[in-house]
Amino acid sequence: MAATQDRSPDRLAIIRRLYFYFIAAVSLMVGLSALSGLLAALLDVWLRPSGMLVVNSTGFVRDAIARQGGLLLVSTPIFLIHWRYIRRLARQTEEARAGLRKLALYVILGLNLAAAAESLHRLVAGAVALIVGTPLHESTLWPVDWLLLPLLLLLYLALARYFLGQLAGDGDLGAEWGWAGTLRRLFQTIVGLVGLSLLLTGASGLLALFLRLGLERLAEPGLSIGQELWRTGISERTATMLVGALLWRLNWRSWEGLLQGAPEEGRTALRRLYLYAATVISAALALVAGASLLREGLLFLLDVNEMASLPELSGSLGMLPL
Repeated sequence: MAATQDRSPDRLAIIRRLYFYFIAAVSLMVGLSALSGLLAALLDVWLRPSGMLVVNSTGFVRDAIARQGGLLLVSTPIFLIHWRYIRRLARQTEEARAGLRKLALYVILGLNLAAAAESLHRLVAGAVALIVGTPLHESTLWPVDWLLLPLLLLLYLALARYFLGQLAGDGDLGAEWGWAGTLRRLFQTIVGLVGLSLLLTGASGLLALFLRLGLERLAEPGLSIGQELWRTGISERTATMLVGALLWRLNWRSWEGLLQGAPEEGRTALRRLYLYAATVISAALALVAGASLLREGLLFLLDVNEMASLPELSGSLGMLPL
């Protein structure tokens, strides 16, 4: 009987955490989505030429503003009420170091980082497209996104910084006990591998694009990649490479900082998994590229008329240095 009574507070605490963190996370995501839609609608009215608003119809714009504004007005107080209670409970050491709290914070942090990465990718891709010659009236940034995307990026980064501060304020960052530490390592492993994959994909694609252009001009001097393909390719791949590099580098610096204070972190299973997975991904790209080039070399030596096309060959060459 006594054992049952001892376990009851733990069960109630788990139920309480599930409720409060779930409601807080959902209301925050709904609020951010509504704020994004509301900003887009307001900026669309403000910045888009009046002639284009007729096509979209003012009724549709009003509906969008009313719908997104209503969601924002409902979700914001729900989040603030629940988050205030969560912060008050987090003053207790046991609550601050609870695994469910870490899970909720890392999920929210991950969603904000994903949204920030998506906004940065669109912003960089649009900017690079303009640099390489895309006319302004054809740009994805004109007439609204040049202002909307930086605002959203700043918002998501500010929230990510805030929730990182919450994790650091718990007092056990890098020294978590039990599965709270496993959750943090799993989060860093996922972010690191996603960043590395984006970096390698963007870099190899960008290099392949330049190699394809060079090979086509060598094969047929009068032939070149279409302007639209060139602009889209270089802008998208540059943005992917930059976003991946930032994610990978920031995650690596964070993990290295934790290792300085806790050397045993380097011997954990998820840390080793991350390092091995990163090595395998890089090696796999090089092996695929090397195998493709070896095949083309053998076909050339055997005088077999089945060699790969220039896009395939440039793609293999682009992956080889990585």
